[in-house]
Amino acid sequence: MKTIVVVGGGFGGIYAIKKLQHKLKDVEIVLFEPNNRFVFTPLLHEVAADILHVPSVTHEYKCIFQKHVTQMLEKVVKIDLNKKTVHGDGGTVKSYDYIIIATGSRTREPPEGVMELKTINDALEVRRKAEHNIESAAKVKNVGKLLDVIIVGGGPTGVELATEMLEFYKFRMKKEFIRDKEPSVTILQSGPTILKGIDPKIQEIAMNRLEMKGIEIITEARVKSVHKNNIIATVNGQDLNFKSECIIWTAGVTPNEVECADAEKQRGYFVVDESLRIIGQDNAYAIGDASVIQNSPLPNLAQVAVQQGVHSANNIIRQIYGKQPKSFKYNNRGFLISIGQKYGAGQVFGVHFKGFLAWFFWRTVYISKFMGVRSKARLASEYTIRLFRRRAKKTQESF
Repeated sequence: MKTIVVVGGGFGGIYAIKKLQHKLKDVEIVLFEPNNRFVFTPLLHEVAADILHVPSVTHEYKCIFQKHVTQMLEKVVKIDLNKKTVHGDGGTVKSYDYIIIATGSRTREPPEGVMELKTINDALEVRRKAEHNIESAAKVKNVGKLLDVIIVGGGPTGVELATEMLEFYKFRMKKEFIRDKEPSVTILQSGPTILKGIDPKIQEIAMNRLEMKGIEIITEARVKSVHKNNIIATVNGQDLNFKSECIIWTAGVTPNEVECADAEKQRGYFVVDESLRIIGQDNAYAIGDASVIQNSPLPNLAQVAVQQGVHSANNIIRQIYGKQPKSFKYNNRGFLISIGQKYGAGQVFGVHFKGFLAWFFWRTVYISKFMGVRSKARLASEYTIRLFRRRAKKTQESF
């Protein structure tokens, strides 16, 4: 019986396993993932802004997978491609016939003490910090920078988080009877425009919407240092000082590295060929944010990881049946982004659209990506409720 090891339970990993489960019967599938719940990371900004509950964006792996899948609740610390073994931080050493490395990415070098948004705990920390600042502002005459939010990074995460945080602050401030102050949200973007690499029309729509809502966007802002609640950034050759009691870092990603001396790497990414196999390896695949295709880099998007997860699984199935792996071809199905509640922007099959329709379509697509009827129903129900009202009381959640 063949053993297939999948390292990482993100989008690429779970879609690979689902495909393997569906097509193969007499195999052993082992998932190395230290968490027991899958997290739908594109919706973390809505957890941070108290739109969604934690259970609405997480799903237990044991409920996603059915037969012949074993999860090792360990982080992989070493992969030996020559000996075909995986080493977990709990002492487990597992041999394999095929391996899919889908270890994902993390925020690139956030300064110490600055919040980020890559995990559920990050989202909950952002929410707790915002609620604490608002409650503190209600008790003092001079609010200082308690009602200011600075987001470093103008990518999709930064843009979606900025609009949700502004709406969250305004709503909570009304509940705390803060009537004579306005919240401030600022995006610091190192490049010349937000949403780098995204369709220019979407960039324009997002820029106009953010400015209309009063969110300040400072481009060509290169952060030099961060000290507690103070950021020094160079803007147009001049060092400027930005202060806030709530700084969130969403700028850049880097792969979650794992020791693998036998693999060719580029800036921490596994270098793979057109079939998604690690260069020089016949039975080892690397996908999503953990890899870069030789001479053909792709964006760090969930739809890339999903497609590569399915493709790597299909290639393993082909190899098991004595066939040659096929080359991967990315099918760009468009781009969708929420810009606050009930407003979004999108480009699907070359058609651009914005407003409530784009937001509703964005929401519907995400619901469809969830595993299981119960998860889809829970998310759809919570979104429907939020169409009419936000939660009026502070919520206590943990993960």
